[in-house]
This record gives sequence, C-alpha cells and structure tokens, in this order.
Amino acid sequence: MKMSLPASMVRPMRREDLSVAIELLMQTSVLDIRHRLIERLTAPSSVDSDIALIAEWGGTIIGAAKLTAEPAFPGTVSALVAVQDGARGQGIGTELARQLDVHLRQYGGNKIATCAIRDDLHRGREFAQRYGFTVTNHNVGWRLDLAGRADDLVTRATHAAEIAQVRILTPDIHAGRGQVMNLIQESLVGLPIPFGANQGYEPTKDHHLIPDGSLIVLAEPRDEPERTCGVSVVATITAVNEDTNYSIRRLNEKLGMTATTGYWSLARQPSGV
Repeated sequence: MKMSLPASMVRPMRREDLSVAIELLMQTSVLDIRHRLIERLTAPSSVDSDIALIAEWGGTIIGAAKLTAEPAFPGTVSALVAVQDGARGQGIGTELARQLDVHLRQYGGNKIATCAIRDDLHRGREFAQRYGFTVTNHNVGWRLDLAGRADDLVTRATHAAEIAQVRILTPDIHAGRGQVMNLIQESLVGLPIPFGANQGYEPTKDHHLIPDGSLIVLAEPRDEPERTCGVSVVATITAVNEDTNYSIRRLNEKLGMTATTGYWSLARQPSGV
C-alpha cells in the first residue's frame, strides 16, 4: 500500500537520530563518509543554509536529508537525500527534497548546491536531476583483492620504483601531514574539479584527506634526495578516479585493480543564475 507522507512527518534531525540518519545517508556513497557526515552534522554552525531533516513513520526513521556547508569547496553546500530500502517510491524522498529545496532557495543565497551519488544508483541520479542538478564529473571506482597477494604486490611495487628511479618513503603521518597537504595541493593543479570548472577547492580545509590510521607513501627521485615527486595517502583499498584521468586509470589497471562502483558528482547553480 502506498504511503502518503504528510509534511508534518518530516522534522529537524536531533542528536539521538544521528547514527540512524548517517547509516541512511551512507547508502548514497561509494566511500565511507561517516566521519565527514558526523563532523558536518554536529559542527556548531551559524550558517543559515545548513539544515538536517529526518522522516518518521510509526516512530521509525525511514528517511534523512541534509544541506551542509563544505569548507573545502568555498561557496557550496552539499545536499543528500536518502530513504530506507522498502520505503522508496512512496513520496518520502520527494517531501524531504522539497523541504531542502525551499530552505536552499530561502537561505542559500548565491551558493552552488552539490551532491555525490554512487554510479549504480541511476534512480538517485535521475531524482537529483529533477531538482536541477546536472552531472559535472564521473569517477570510476577501483578495487584490489589483497588476499594472498603480499609477495606479488611487493614485487610489483619494487619493479615500478626501479623503472621510475625513485625511492619509496613512508613518513610518520603526523610529521608528514603538512608536507603532504602541500604536495596534494600542487598535484591537483590542472585536474578536474569535482563540481565544475567554476569551483574552487581548498584541500587544507578537508580534514579527511589524511585520516588518522592512514599510510603516507612518498616517492623521491634517487638523484635528487629530499625532493618529493609523488604522494599517495592509503586509507582504504578502494580508489576512485575521474574517468578522464587516463594515466591514473592505466596505472590502476597495471596494479591489477578492477573497475567497480564509482560515483557521479552533480551540481546545481544558484537560483536565477
């Protein structure tokens, strides 16, 4: 039986809703963004455009939605809407999105609304497009099965380093964080910006680029000690790369990685633009 969700069943998210809401919102992402969601949804903020909502039915949370400012992308707010499996197609997401849209038009000013949706959720992408979002980038996901491959991976890495004539270093994460952030900023020059060419990106404000527990790997030319020429931050064994970044795609393939779920980046220009 199709539910008709009254607008009154949507309410502001409370602290006690957080864990359930985050797991719902996680359904939209190919990466583990729990820490990022916790940070954005619990940060004290005076930004009027920020809002977090949940939808309840019979005392059970069946949907969640949020608009939050994104410091790493100045002038943007990130939008997400998610509905519990089994409760979709009942107008729940539509009501959540309607309330976000009203709020954004009232308080969003000249902010660009963005969202990232895993690329196997075609209905989710189409849903966002109905609200004026357009695809700006597509990132291909990559997976590497490590089971029983330790020796093979060491051999491949050693061979790659020999060909490139580099030494591989793994500095302490805390000691190397500043250096790595500078290197990341330099290496991003000329690469596509996820939410469109007219967007800025400030990686130093993205606290989760180098999460605690990750491994920093640096490449240093053998004939130029202390000049880093490459950087990688290994937090998980999942990778996503913009689908036009052919050199990285070829590298992933050479490492034995196989294509898997990626994500679309979408953006909506401010009203009247």
